[in-house]
Amino acid sequence: MIDRELLERYQAAFGCTFDVALWGRRPGDGVNDLMRVALAGYGPPVTDERIASRLRERLVSPEGL
Repeated sequence: MIDRELLERYQAAFGCTFDVALWGRRPGDGVNDLMRVALAGYGPPVTDERIASRLRERLVSPEGL
């Protein structure tokens, strides 16, 4: 689940850069991590494509590499 307090801080800094309704129904740990990294200045703002890419990476098994 997406951390609402973190989302508020993120949106205050970057605006609305991804579809919260789309990702809010999925486990939000990956989205929360991406927002934390962006807020800390270590990564770009979160986009729908970055979230989707992160999910695809998690689905790839080590044997498939």
